[in-house]
Amino acid sequence: MEDKQWGIIINPHAGKRKLEYNWTNIYRILKKVGINYKEQLTAYPGHATDIATNMINNGITSIIIVGGDGTLNEVINGIYNAQNINTKNITIAILPYGTGNDWARFWGIENNLQQFESMLKNQKSTLVDICKVTTNQHIPITNYFINGAGWGFDAIVARRTNLLKQLFGVGAWVYKLALLISLFTTKHSKIKLEYNNTQRNTKVYTMAIANGCYSGGGIKQVEKASPIDGLLHVMTVENLTITAIPSLLKALIQQKLTQHNKVNYITTTKIVINSNKRLHAENDGVILERTTQYVVQVLPKAINMIIP
Repeated sequence: MEDKQWGIIINPHAGKRKLEYNWTNIYRILKKVGINYKEQLTAYPGHATDIATNMINNGITSIIIVGGDGTLNEVINGIYNAQNINTKNITIAILPYGTGNDWARFWGIENNLQQFESMLKNQKSTLVDICKVTTNQHIPITNYFINGAGWGFDAIVARRTNLLKQLFGVGAWVYKLALLISLFTTKHSKIKLEYNNTQRNTKVYTMAIANGCYSGGGIKQVEKASPIDGLLHVMTVENLTITAIPSLLKALIQQKLTQHNKVNYITTTKIVINSNKRLHAENDGVILERTTQYVVQVLPKAINMIIP
C-alpha cells in the first residue's frame, strides 16, 4: 500500500470536538496500515470539490473522506469535475463525522476507529450508483449526488436546517425543528413528471429521489432504495391535507411511507421534473439553484467504495 498515494480530505468542522480528539489516533491508524497519503483540510463550503478535482487530476485514485454527507457530496462532484477519468477506477472510503451520516448508515459504517482500521486493512469494496442532476438554466448546470435529492418540503427543510445551523450550531434537534416549522408552512407545487414513457401532472407537497434509503439523520424515507440496483427510487407526497399529516408521520416512523395513500412511489432510471415556477431543490443536503426543470438520471456502478 505504501507505493500508492491516497488523498485524504478532512472537514475540520465536522463532528464538533470528537474529530479534534481523535485526530492523533486517525493518523496513527494510517501509519499502522501503511498508507502513503496526501492530506488537505477544507476551509470553506465547496472546498472539498476543488480539492478532490485537483487530487484526481494529479493521479490520486483513492480518497478517504473524513466528514459528513455534505463533504462526501462535494467530493463526488469534484471527482466528476476531473479530466479524462473513468470513475470506476476511483475508490472512496468514509470515516463519518457529520450530523446525519445517512450514506454511511446504510452501509453500517460507524464513527469507529477500530472499524476504520479494519476497512483500510481489508480493502473490501463495491461499485455504487451515483445520480446526476441537470438543470435548464441559461447555461445548464450539472450536479451529482450519492445518497438522495429532494424537492418541495424536503428541500425547504434542508434550506431551513442550514440556516438554523448557522444560528445555533449542529445537532439532530436542529433538523427536527426545521422539519416541524416547515411542515405547516410548505405549499404544494404544480409539476409535470416524465418517466418510464409516462407523463403525469400533479400537485406535489414533497418529492424525494433516493439512492440510499436514509435521510435526515436516520429517517428511512424511501425504505426500498438501494445504491447498487441501478435505479432511482422516487417518492412523492401529493395532494396532502392537514388531516392526513398524522397518518403520514406514523407511516414514516413505521418505515412504511411509500405505502401511504397520499404517496406515489416509482422506480426508474431517469426522470424529468417540470414546473411553471422555480422549485426548491437539494441534493445530499446541499441547496441547488432554484429553476423550473431538473433532469435526474442514475449512473449505475459508477464509483468504488470501501465497505465493512
